[in-house]
Amino acid sequence: MGSACSGELNDSNQELLAVDKAEAAQPQLKGTAVSTNTLCEVFRQCDANNDNFVTRIELIKACKSHPEIAQMLGIPENLRDSARAQFEQVYQALDADSDRKVSLDELRAYFVRAGFQVTDD
Repeated sequence: MGSACSGELNDSNQELLAVDKAEAAQPQLKGTAVSTNTLCEVFRQCDANNDNFVTRIELIKACKSHPEIAQMLGIPENLRDSARAQFEQVYQALDADSDRKVSLDELRAYFVRAGFQVTDD
């Protein structure tokens, strides 16, 4: 998988993300399957400026706008006080190379490290 998702985000992609909320609802289960398509859609939802990277600010905004993304990543929806520390832990784990931005490959690697089965369907 490359560092960018192919294709534009459209209504059918939005429906895919909505359908995959069930997938997102069980982030704590090791071995849970998550599709590459779902990861691509999550990444697209987070990458507000379409530069193929997700910054802290973009991720915060995405988690506020899309609670299913926050849930999928194990981030509290309300990022106040102690929840902010939890967000920072997740963001640092996502940003494996510490360059202050998350690539699609880093997002995928995060899910693999967390024990998810990333599938190509």
